[in-house]
Amino acid sequence: MPILVALFRLATLLLVIGYVAINFLADLPLFLIAENLIYAVVYAGLLYLSATGNGYAYCLISAVAMFNAGRVSRSVVTPEGGLAELAVEHIPLLALILFVGLLALYLGLSKT
Repeated sequence: MPILVALFRLATLLLVIGYVAINFLADLPLFLIAENLIYAVVYAGLLYLSATGNGYAYCLISAVAMFNAGRVSRSVVTPEGGLAELAVEHIPLLALILFVGLLALYLGLSKT
């Protein structure tokens, strides 16, 4: 179990860093920069809460990650069922978000 917690913390920290770093690496519209920073703050705050031993923080991270995965999936698959223009760039992000969300759900359910 400690290895799963460490893996979860590392993956979530990678998400936080990624959401901040992408704003410097890509020319994004202001609303996407704001959205990325909001996700970074939410993930960082919930990561801190989970580090204090709060099992419910894991469940909250899972909920946020699943919502976030739904938002990112629109960049992978279009509503018509085809691949979106930026699909290749978003698939690793989607995989990481799903990994964090599912691992958080497992850890949250095992702690509560």
